[in-house]
Amino acid sequence: MKFLSWACLACFSMGMLVPDPALAQPKGGGKGAAKPAAAPAKEPTPKDKAAVFAKEGAQAATAGEWDDAYADYQIAWSIDPSWEIAAPLGKAAYKTKHYAEAVQRLRFYLREAPAAKVSTKERTEAEAFIQDAKSKTGLLTIKGPAGGDVLVDGTEAGKTPLTEAIILDPGSHKIEVRRGGQGETKTAEIAAGATIELDFTPKPATPKTVIVKEEGVFTPQVRTAAVIGGGALALGGLVAGGVLMGVSVTKADERQKAQLDPYGIDAAKTAAQAEADMRSAAIWCFVGGGAAAIGTGVFYLVTRPTVKAPVKAGAVVGPQGSSIWIEGKF
Repeated sequence: MKFLSWACLACFSMGMLVPDPALAQPKGGGKGAAKPAAAPAKEPTPKDKAAVFAKEGAQAATAGEWDDAYADYQIAWSIDPSWEIAAPLGKAAYKTKHYAEAVQRLRFYLREAPAAKVSTKERTEAEAFIQDAKSKTGLLTIKGPAGGDVLVDGTEAGKTPLTEAIILDPGSHKIEVRRGGQGETKTAEIAAGATIELDFTPKPATPKTVIVKEEGVFTPQVRTAAVIGGGALALGGLVAGGVLMGVSVTKADERQKAQLDPYGIDAAKTAAQAEADMRSAAIWCFVGGGAAAIGTGVFYLVTRPTVKAPVKAGAVVGPQGSSIWIEGKF
């Protein structure tokens, strides 16, 4: 309690002795005038932020920890994709066997860096990394309609037609080309030193043929069988009638010869009876054949389908849109 009392007293005494700043400030702004408040801290730029990760990446690279260096440089590149970041990122990508990325970043570095900023030694070293990395990658060329968005493993790689082949690390890669609301995906198997081509050109639409079913009581197969059967029956009746008529003529000759013979009365009677029977049978065959022919003709006319087969129809989807087509006799 005693200690607290003395402390409170000391604080009170100091408060009484310290003058009010507002009262102590000279009106004329002389020597004792208060200094103006400090300006707020400046917001760091993207380059400043990227420099933090680039510094950490450099420390990791110096220690030989290339995976950590590659991760730090990638973050720095995502913030500030500049030639200053591209150079160490390309080297870290090479060290971690991301050869395709190493080629891309080092090419960017050599293309964008001012000539005065890159020494001959640095340029030679970057070119050596590029050449060695290229031998460990493959190339992919893409064919397709102009204006398609090309995505490699989900990352945009440009629009068709691509002016240069895409450099990819060996292995399986998902390649997609999108145009409008439609897209097509293919898989590219890349091997070191090899070049492959994927063609995304739309194939010509193949019309699908649809045979329209004939309308009628009888199916086409039954109708055809009936017509053939009726025609065969009519032809058979006419042929049989002709044969029997020929036989009847022969019997008529036999009858006449028998009548000339005084002893051929019985033979004449037999021949006359056979002649009559053959002639009668021939007449009935002609009648039956004719009836079959007439019936077949009537059946053919009555059972004709209302749609004259074959009628073909189909649908076509092409670059200009969709359409249908119909071909046949109406």
